[in-house]
Amino acid sequence: MRDYSTVDPQIRGLVAALHSASVPTMPSCSGHWPDPQWARRCYADLLQDLQKIRSGGLEFIDVESGQRVWYRNAFYAMPWADGKQFLREMSAFNGCGYLAFVPAPSSLLWNRVLELNDIPGVRAAVAGINGKLGIEIRVRTGEPASQAEGWKRVRSVLRA
Repeated sequence: MRDYSTVDPQIRGLVAALHSASVPTMPSCSGHWPDPQWARRCYADLLQDLQKIRSGGLEFIDVESGQRVWYRNAFYAMPWADGKQFLREMSAFNGCGYLAFVPAPSSLLWNRVLELNDIPGVRAAVAGINGKLGIEIRVRTGEPASQAEGWKRVRSVLRA
């Protein structure tokens, strides 16, 4: 991965450690509590992107590979009818953190799944990820301070 600044700070070190051990990760999020003002700004930005995509196009950059893709689609539509629906759907996922990765079959990380489930607010499971067997970790503790502590404990368990 070329740019770890795009990874949430609470899980950035964990993602980097997994990568340095040659363990690929999937898109992730530490869990956020977006406020209505942020959601309005974000939705307004998405509307601007929609107009660019429909007209001249919009460049996307894959932060892992650095690959650039120009996307244009005159019929592009967002999945939300309006900003209120966007905020409602964002709020439904308040504080939901997620990290998934695919260790090698011989990795000791597989032995940590049950131990992760002993951490309050943490649920870990073996799951199918992009056609391979992997580990999914979900952290939802209810508020930002305990969320950070949950991820800190996840890191500690996985490093052991």
